[in-house]
Amino acid sequence: MNKTIKALLILFGIVILSAACTQKASERNDENSSAKTAETKTVTDHNGNVVEIPGNPKRIAALYDKVIGIPLLELGVPIIGSGTHMNPKTQKPFMHGAYELFGSTLEDANIADYGGGGKDTEQIKASNPDLIIGRMFHAKRYDLLSQIAPTVLVDKTKGFDMYRELATWVNKEKEFGQLMKAYQKRLKKVRKKLQLDNKTFVMFSYPNSAKDQIYVYHNSTAPTQVPVGLGLEHIDFVKENLSDKAYEKYTMEVFDELLAADYVVVTYWPVYDQSIEGVKAILDEFIPGWNDIMKRQNSRFIFLEGGWSYPMAFKAYHYVLDEFEKYAL
Repeated sequence: MNKTIKALLILFGIVILSAACTQKASERNDENSSAKTAETKTVTDHNGNVVEIPGNPKRIAALYDKVIGIPLLELGVPIIGSGTHMNPKTQKPFMHGAYELFGSTLEDANIADYGGGGKDTEQIKASNPDLIIGRMFHAKRYDLLSQIAPTVLVDKTKGFDMYRELATWVNKEKEFGQLMKAYQKRLKKVRKKLQLDNKTFVMFSYPNSAKDQIYVYHNSTAPTQVPVGLGLEHIDFVKENLSDKAYEKYTMEVFDELLAADYVVVTYWPVYDQSIEGVKAILDEFIPGWNDIMKRQNSRFIFLEGGWSYPMAFKAYHYVLDEFEKYAL
């Protein structure tokens, strides 16, 4: 009897040990499966593409500077290359806003130059990205880019929603949330201080090469979104002519209508030899007496430096708030 009981106990022990080993093996497999799943995630970009992207991308190719490269830099994300613009003075490529906002250059940050609009496909391929992020106009090259690395496209007109989703794709939701909370807190404070609700504004800029033409904006980045956040409304001209457009080019003939705004927001680019005094000189040439008209209407100009204000970065939004606090009252 003792031998039988002993044999049964040994057999029972073997069964229990075997079951435990099987459970541990199963747990290891589950862990490995979870780890493998964490290596990638599936997202839907702003063009409707369903894409499997790295769970934690390390080598990101940003095909446009102001809207993609700059917010990624602000979030502390490693980008290996960016679409660029050409400095007409130095004939060297640069990222709009990188130096102004973050003191960064392509050389200092070891960022590859993908050319204007990220057109240099060979350079993109040579930089060996694990994720490519482009704008909607890159859709025509989407198949080609996707052969290099998983590719997602963003829609600039979505503003902060675009930035939030961009942050989600690169695992920086927390950092975005902190930046957004700080901005919204300050926006609320400045809006209460300035009391601009129901006043009107218009925002325009000059093309680099044609002083008799202007771009009038309905939806930009900080230069239009901050005024709206402060309670300002677009003038009727913009509501009637640009309701479904981000911007439109006009001749200076329309400027009389723009002067109806309580606030005229103008961007200028020193890198392209534009200045506040230069803008005023153009107005003197094409709209004699513009300053008197503004004074009679108690209207004001808000001049914004392009490199500081255009990029999709919270630092740019704070800069525009700074300028409104200085000159709106």
